[in-house]
Amino acid sequence: MHAPEQTKLDGAGLVISFVCLVHCLALPVLAALVPTLGIWLSPLEDHRVHVWLLAIAAPVSLAALTLGARRLGTLRWLMLGSVGLGGMLAGVLPIAGGEYERALTTAGVSLLGVAHLGNWTLLHRLRAHG
Repeated sequence: MHAPEQTKLDGAGLVISFVCLVHCLALPVLAALVPTLGIWLSPLEDHRVHVWLLAIAAPVSLAALTLGARRLGTLRWLMLGSVGLGGMLAGVLPIAGGEYERALTTAGVSLLGVAHLGNWTLLHRLRAHG
């Protein structure tokens, strides 16, 4: 896979991470500030939304970060992204999730976003210099 296609994967991973973060943080705030929106937002609060976002994020992120690790010769971003995906997974599991679901997912997607940004930045530097 060429670097432009891989940076598109990192871009997609970054967007997915951002969507997850907005879902976790903005929806409860909007529902609290504008109670009439609660009716419209309640389907988005369903636990299954987190499962679906993880199902989308995991393959995209693992592909982008694994390819980045091979191309860049460093496991830094793959390891950080894996920890982030682990946080997202822990958030959706009934054992660890529950009352900690939002915190685990928010921490996980934040780490995943940083990993994609780091991977994307280094790949752009590599392309610019060689």
